[in-house]
Amino acid sequence: ALASVLKYGEGLLDANGIDVAPALASLSGNTASLRPAPSAPASSGRVPLFSEISRAYITVRREGGAPRTELQTLELRRKTWIDVIGDRPVDQYRPSDAQTYVNRMQFWPANVTKRMTAIPGDTSDWNTNDILRDNASLNEKPMKKKTMSDGYLANIKTMMRFGMGDYDYRDPIGSLRIRWPKTYGESSPREGIDDDVLNNLFAA
Repeated sequence: ALASVLKYGEGLLDANGIDVAPALASLSGNTASLRPAPSAPASSGRVPLFSEISRAYITVRREGGAPRTELQTLELRRKTWIDVIGDRPVDQYRPSDAQTYVNRMQFWPANVTKRMTAIPGDTSDWNTNDILRDNASLNEKPMKKKTMSDGYLANIKTMMRFGMGDYDYRDPIGSLRIRWPKTYGESSPREGIDDDVLNNLFAA
């Protein structure tokens, strides 16, 4: 049951789990932190905070045998939402929060997930807002629209919906139609294989 999983609490996964803090310090540099997004106090109602629901979801994925790289990706995306939008009881989010998230994340550098394992050490104090501000001039190439839509935002939606059955709340984001900032690049279409190449391949 979800409630039993929530006992893992708000910290990182245990010694058998994942360190979410690999190597983003190089992106944020030595700049001062932005004021963090406001966090709600511990939920006084029966609906858990996003941090709790998402922790429970990641724990279930870990116990189900998800690979370490997938867990790291989920941890990263979870943190970006909390940093940018704030930590609230899940039923207190609105579709407009997803649009705000997309708007602010347009400056998120591409391939951050790959970079987070590149440098050893504890960089758990990195803040999403620092990285977004540092890349506002797009010195680093931003992520693609598909990465945000099918990756970050899709994962956030899945985490939010994870407790709907146990806690009986509405889908917080629903079927919001996102207005995409032009900063997000379109993915390059894959080139098809020329017919002559295929004919020669099967004739061999």
